[in-house]
Amino acid sequence: MITSCSSSHCPTCTSTKKALIINDDDDRFSELPDHLLRSILSLLDSKLAVQTCALSPRWRSVWKGVPALNLDTKSFNDSDEFDQFVSGIISRRHDSAPIHEISIENDTNKYGGRIEYDINESCGELFAYAASHGIRRLRAVEDFGDGFSHYVYDQGFLPLAPGFRILTTLHLQCTKLFCPAPLVEPFSGFPNLRDLTLKNCYWAIDEWDGDGEGPDICLRICGNQLLNLWIEVSDVCKVEIFAPNLESFVSYETYWSPDFGEFDLPFLDRVYVGFRAYGFTDGRDYRFATHLVNLLRRLHHARTLVLNSDTIEVYFVFTISMQFTFRFICYLRNNFNNFIIKLSMFSI
Repeated sequence: MITSCSSSHCPTCTSTKKALIINDDDDRFSELPDHLLRSILSLLDSKLAVQTCALSPRWRSVWKGVPALNLDTKSFNDSDEFDQFVSGIISRRHDSAPIHEISIENDTNKYGGRIEYDINESCGELFAYAASHGIRRLRAVEDFGDGFSHYVYDQGFLPLAPGFRILTTLHLQCTKLFCPAPLVEPFSGFPNLRDLTLKNCYWAIDEWDGDGEGPDICLRICGNQLLNLWIEVSDVCKVEIFAPNLESFVSYETYWSPDFGEFDLPFLDRVYVGFRAYGFTDGRDYRFATHLVNLLRRLHHARTLVLNSDTIEVYFVFTISMQFTFRFICYLRNNFNNFIIKLSMFSI
């Protein structure tokens, strides 16, 4: 005769209940559909995603259809390991599986620049694969190195790749962008681009040998579908914007403020302008103040304007006039519905 124990302190019953709970949890997780597992894995670093799939025969091939690749050189011991992983993940993916997003972070300081050529080769293969599969979002962050800039940022590569014409989001950070001429128009080949971020990017002109001052570079950003633009560039003397539907604009400069040419942004809603004040002591140079005033006048359609406090400080340093600075602030208050001064731009 089988009897059951109703005591909550019975060790046999307690262990049985725990086993049932654990088994129940395992079953529920194992029964998740593949598309949901792929969505979860797409949030992880790609190397970790592959390692996770090795934990169960049920998941072993799930990573081959993950719609996003997240690569970070810090996850690899050396350049050869990174190169082998990129080649392996491309060759073993399901060819029919869509890929919508690629994110690469390259810390060149970790290996002292020794991985540059291997990353060029790997990323050339990776982005050729992405272009043939219609990538939508591309994010590439580099730590002031030339690791994969030839393949990713050469003007002749991305715009000419048919698969990149449906790209909607492009984020480039701390990278060098190569261009063949002083007039740079690298994003005209992305007709569906909606979000463009250029953070702390700088430019290299092919025709300049590096002796003396480089040529004046004019950056032209064109996009009928462009809605959000963050621009923080160096070595650019002038910026021209042709984006009639732009809604959000961020300009954050570290040590150089380019001259913004004439443009009209009638649907502009939010504007953030920031500057770092350290290192500015030459009050005889009015170029920054002139560029800043001209920029803000061209952004008069915006409903909200946010400046960081350093921008006001730098304006005062360059004009050496509290009266001019006060008039400048009054002008902004009178011409924008919402005018805000923040202590830091990092909070946006």
